[in-house]
Amino acid sequence: MAVEQIVLTLFMLATLAPLAAAVFIWWRRRYGRLFWIVLGIGALGWFVAQPLKSVASVVLFPVLGISLTAPTEELMRNIWVLVIGAVLAGFLEEPFKFIGIFAFRKRINTLSHSICYGLGAGLGAGMLEAALVGITSYFTVINQAEPVPVDLNLLLGPVERVSASFLHAALTAAFAYLFFSGKPLLGFLIAAGYHTFVDFYAPWLLVNKVVQDMWLLEALIAVSVIVLYPHFSDYTEVRRHSRLEGMDRLLLGLGFGDKIWPTTTKQQRLRQACIR
Repeated sequence: MAVEQIVLTLFMLATLAPLAAAVFIWWRRRYGRLFWIVLGIGALGWFVAQPLKSVASVVLFPVLGISLTAPTEELMRNIWVLVIGAVLAGFLEEPFKFIGIFAFRKRINTLSHSICYGLGAGLGAGMLEAALVGITSYFTVINQAEPVPVDLNLLLGPVERVSASFLHAALTAAFAYLFFSGKPLLGFLIAAGYHTFVDFYAPWLLVNKVVQDMWLLEALIAVSVIVLYPHFSDYTEVRRHSRLEGMDRLLLGLGFGDKIWPTTTKQQRLRQACIR
């Protein structure tokens, strides 16, 4: 198998990882086609954000005295290039990924559903990004003047794409959870801010040779993603609310639901949403 075909295959496998996660959520929660619509809009929103990032960069770089024609290595050594790129990624991609969830917000009835639909929208963005990066890498390898060695380093790009996909998912889930908890601004700032942080520190560590081993850098990025699930995306809420929904149905069936379920207005609304 030619090296370009190996590269393409590896990236397609990286695309299948978020797809498998999305299928599991859809199957486990018994969602309908709305889940896939939100996922598709999340992917489309991410795609629309890309040219907007490019336009914003073209406008902002000259203002800061950054030459648009400078070599890539020189641009990457400029701290403002890293800052602008990271800020644009965080503060443009996150709201665009959220469009589908906002459009169908009246059909997302519980906090657990908000997390799952958020995961779906983020996974859609991650899948599309992985596929496009894979296709780009395929043609890059074909046009390389020097042959690309077949070694473990070929896995770096696909591994990074898997981490990025689950980063997209966790941040959109965090945004959705806080949005439906009545804290939309906080949700946006957490999602966009953390996205900005990761997109800044990873290239900064590499450019400044703080980290020179690419596998170590990928490990740091993976850790940055993993720590989100019990905290930012509040993944435990998915399980907690699932148990509450199941218990609510059981108690209602036994005739005790109205007596045991808490009586605050917000919790009453959640209860009504659970039993629909």
